[in-house]
Formats: sequence, C-alpha cells, structure tokens
Amino acid sequence: MRFVPLLTVGLLGLAGAVLLMPASSAGAASTSVSLQGERFMVVSGRAATFADTRASGGAGLVQRTDGTVTGTVTTGPVQELVLRLRGDQFRGAPRAVVHVDGRRVAALSVSTTRWTDHLVHGAWAAGPHRVRVSYVNDLSVDGAGDRNLRLDRVTFVAVAVPMPTTTGAPVPTTGPTVTATPTATATPSPTATAPASSPSTDAAYEARIVELVNI
Repeated sequence: MRFVPLLTVGLLGLAGAVLLMPASSAGAASTSVSLQGERFMVVSGRAATFADTRASGGAGLVQRTDGTVTGTVTTGPVQELVLRLRGDQFRGAPRAVVHVDGRRVAALSVSTTRWTDHLVHGAWAAGPHRVRVSYVNDLSVDGAGDRNLRLDRVTFVAVAVPMPTTTGAPVPTTGPTVTATPTATATPSPTATAPASSPSTDAAYEARIVELVNI
C-alpha cells in the first residue's frame, strides 16, 4: 500500500494551512482544510504562540487579554467549521466569539483545560474565508489567577452525502410451464338387458302347462 503524504497548503499559496486528503467511508468522502492557531495574526489585545506537544502542530496561540486574532483559509464548498480550543480557567470559563467573513457564527464557552473540538455548522462557498476569534471576558487577579483563551487550530470540513446503494428490481425466475394432465374418466359399461319375450312364445308356454295339468 502506498501512503500519500499530507500536503501543506503553504505549497499551494496558503501559508500555515494543512490540506487533509479525502477519506472514503461507505461511499462518501469528506475533505478538510486547517489553519494552525500559531499562524493567526493579532488584530488587537495581547496574544502569543506557545509550545504544546498535545497541540496538532506542536504549538498554539494564547490570548492573554481581550482582543481578536484572524486567519484566512481557502476552501472548496464546506459545511462545518471546527475550532480546537482550551482555556485557562479562573472564576469562570473564557468565552470566544467567532466570525467568518464578517458574520458572527458562534459564541463559545471554553470550559475545558484539555484541547476540545467545537463544531459550528454553516454553508460556505468555495474561496478564501477569513476567520476571526475574539476573546471577550478576560480576568486576571495578581496572585490569584489568570483566565486565558488558547487556540490550537481551525478546520473547515466539506461533508459529502453518501450515495444511496441502487438495488435492481428482482428478476422473476422463469420455470417450465406446468400443464395439468387430464384425468381419464371411466366409461360406464352397458348393463345387459334380457330380451323381452315375444307374445307367441308366451302363449305356447302357457298351452304346454295346461296340457301337463290335464294329464
């Protein structure tokens, strides 16, 4: 079996994005394009990259204050956006507001300290898409704690609908035609009928009896 290596979209002009090859399953295939968090640009606030062996690219982006980071991904037609996030918890979970192409698509509460996928459904046409992730509820108390939002990656996914399996109409089985054999009906035998006596024979018989009586 020959394995096809993953192609970095940097080779295709999309720095920092990764194109995942289609995966077939029960007649369906899905494709996805990801952009690593450390490739996002800081629009406002204070954010920095950090090393993390559990992150998909070995690094992530931490937003330490309220602010916005942005990145652009070029895709085909896609129906899902997956954000892989985790948070530094302090008196509540960090919140993220997500925009795609200037439109708000999600407001997320990131209540886990482990990398977790957050799924957003939508419908985006083929082309470049600008993703903005805003951290909106920073809290830091000296000597007590610090709430932060951490981003591993964002992924656009094109979900294919499995093609229905076509089943042909059953072909009738043609067998030999069975013809019923007619049952023979017995012909009744004629009943023998004794011939009727003629009048002359009866008269002669009676005369003989009279003759015998008179002797």
